[in-house]
Amino acid sequence: MIRTNRRSKNLSQEYMAAKLKISQNAYSKIEAGKCRCSVYRLIAILNLLEISPQDMLSRPSH
Repeated sequence: MIRTNRRSKNLSQEYMAAKLKISQNAYSKIEAGKCRCSVYRLIAILNLLEISPQDMLSRPSH
C-alpha cells in the first residue's frame, strides 16, 4: 500500500528516504515489509504520502 501510494504521487524512494532522514536501502526494506518500523516512522511516512492512519487501517490488505 505504501509503495502504491508513493508511486501514484510520483515520489521516489530516494525522496522519501531523504525526508525521513534514513538511507534509501532502509526505506526500501520498510516498503517491502522486510523490516519493522516504529509507529512514529510509519506516521511520518503516511504524512508524506498524505494518508491518514485511519485510512490506512480501514483499507483491505491484499
